[in-house]
This record gives sequence, structure tokens and C-alpha cells, in this order.
Amino acid sequence: MKTFKQFITEDYDTTQRNRIINDTFKRVKHNTINGNVQFWDTYLEQLPDLSSIHITGCFDGPKGDVYYSGKLKSLKGSPKLVDGWFKCRCQQLTDLVGSPKYVGCDFDCTNNPITSLQGAPNYVGGTFKTDKFSDADYREYIEYRKMKKELDPETSDLFGGMIDTL
Repeated sequence: MKTFKQFITEDYDTTQRNRIINDTFKRVKHNTINGNVQFWDTYLEQLPDLSSIHITGCFDGPKGDVYYSGKLKSLKGSPKLVDGWFKCRCQQLTDLVGSPKYVGCDFDCTNNPITSLQGAPNYVGGTFKTDKFSDADYREYIEYRKMKKELDPETSDLFGGMIDTL
């Protein structure tokens, strides 16, 4: 996986690169980006490695729309903390592995063929949105995941698999 710096210097033409560098990269200080991060590239197949980054604003992933699905298949590389909303709509995501651990507002991965809540954030301050799983489904999953952590190892082995399949 490319670092964020490699990603913006190798994968974008000069106009796009300058826009991203000026708008985003210069704001990275102490693993924090103050403000929003937006990707305009519909054809992005992989996120740059932002997994150690805290974004104080919102994260708007690669663009897709209901007529054209983007190419992103994984959230690997997502920022670990997003104070605002996190959007990654109209892609090819089947799970949420790699998603941020914390999202302060809405988490929106609608129009993706998601089949599992595996990898879902530990906390979403707003509404959790996917086509298959409702906000209530997500909240129930998080409670089960917390319960599983509290179980002794033997009980966890017996019942943990059922929790993981939700």
C-alpha cells in the first residue's frame, strides 16, 4: 500500500496533485489532518495509507454514483479517527474491514454490496448507513461485539462465531 505522500505524488496529474497537496497534505501535522479530506477520483482502486491519521473534519471517499459503481473494494488504509462524517458510497465494498475505529458523525457506505458488518467502526456518533444493515443492526452488532470481548475464552470460542456472522 502506498503512503499518502507517494499516492498524491505518483497517481495524480499536476493539477489534481497540486489541489490535493495544497488542500490536504500540507495540513498533516502530528498525524492529524485539520479539516476535510475528499477524493475526486472515481476510478480509485485502493485508498492511500491513512491508517495512522486523525481527520478533524469529514472524509469523502472516491466518487461513484447510482449509475456507475467505483472500483474501491476495500477500506484498508482508511483514517483511524474521523471527527466528522465518513462517506464511501457507490463502490464495490463487501465488508467494512479497514474502516475507521471512530466516526464522530454519520458513517455512509450505501450502494455497496456489503454482506457483513465485520470491520465496522467501534463508534459512530451519527447514523450508520448501508443498504443491507440498518443503524439498529449496527448498534446491536457493536453490543454483541462488546459482550464477546467480556466473555471468558472458552465461552467466547463457543458463542463468538455466532456473533461474528451477524
